[in-house]
Amino acid sequence: MLNILIRNKKFGAALISTASMRETLQGEDFITNMFEDDDIVDRSSLVVEPILKNINDLLEAHYDMTGSLDNIDIKISSSYMNRDDLTDFELYYDVYVKHGDIEIKNARNECTLLKGVYTKSSFVSTVKRTKMRKIYMFRDTYNEIELHAKYMHSHVPSLRVTRTGDQVFKDMCLGSASIIRFRRGRKYQDMFMYLAYLDSFIKWESLDGGPYHKICDMYSVASDSILNLDNVDVTDIIYNNADNVTAYIDSEGNLSASSDILNHIDDDKLKCVNDRDYTMKEDGWHVDYLLDSDAPTVYNSVYVFRGKPLKIRIIPYDNSLMKKYAKSCYNQVPKKLGDKVVKKINQILKLYYEPKQQEIPNLQSQGEGQAYSN
Repeated sequence: MLNILIRNKKFGAALISTASMRETLQGEDFITNMFEDDDIVDRSSLVVEPILKNINDLLEAHYDMTGSLDNIDIKISSSYMNRDDLTDFELYYDVYVKHGDIEIKNARNECTLLKGVYTKSSFVSTVKRTKMRKIYMFRDTYNEIELHAKYMHSHVPSLRVTRTGDQVFKDMCLGSASIIRFRRGRKYQDMFMYLAYLDSFIKWESLDGGPYHKICDMYSVASDSILNLDNVDVTDIIYNNADNVTAYIDSEGNLSASSDILNHIDDDKLKCVNDRDYTMKEDGWHVDYLLDSDAPTVYNSVYVFRGKPLKIRIIPYDNSLMKKYAKSCYNQVPKKLGDKVVKKINQILKLYYEPKQQEIPNLQSQGEGQAYSN
């Protein structure tokens, strides 16, 4: 069993092994880093110091951000070492971070609360570089609405929790998120920035490229589905926000308007286009439970975090939170209305800047240009 001992003046000592990170020192075949106590140094480990430095920086960065190592766990998945050439060394390890309850948002300010969030980042390190390979997500707490929508996170495939099958860490789609730069591999990685990018990435629903799930679809209150836009007169909306209209002409002389006007439309102005009243029941939504009435509300998982088994809980949705997050989806200006506003602005602007040319009838008489004779 490979064991790596990290000693740091901030958090003391941490032991990383194939089982999990522990603070009690045990096991054999340590690879130790040289820090303040030269007596514990395994001199052969100095050739792999870049790997040790990267792991040390990761732990220190997490400690600086949270004040503790309680919510991070590092497990070695595999390793390779050439005893004749210690520089020929590869270490594969997974970094588990417990994020707890987080709120995620998107560009339309739609939001929801995710409870019990964990991530697993897979790394491979050599003496020449460290590279992040993939990021996975696991959650230990769900509510009935999320189960009905099969929703773990917007950038994770559909959720599946059954009595006979264990939920697993699911591969996250990274798209073009800033965190993908850590896939390239460098001799030295800024692990504080990695943790910051990771925190930012999991709290954002990117609508570019199409996520697996959308927050508004989970709540089934997407604005487009409850607004009748076919006969909406947007002229009043435009003139009430006339100061926010910006016109510009492209290189080919086409006149168009900025859609920034939509950012200034308040909720009251949307009432005129509401096809029907929408109210949320005080006793909460009715959802179709995926579980039988006598099903257990706690499931075992095959995973452990810092030596303790992870379990999956199914909880009721808090009604006040449900109202808050469903409202965040409902109040957004729908895209169809936005397109209609911009189109109407273009029509109005063209009336002022590109008036229709009136056809002038031919005023010449039938015999004009001919010689007259008495």
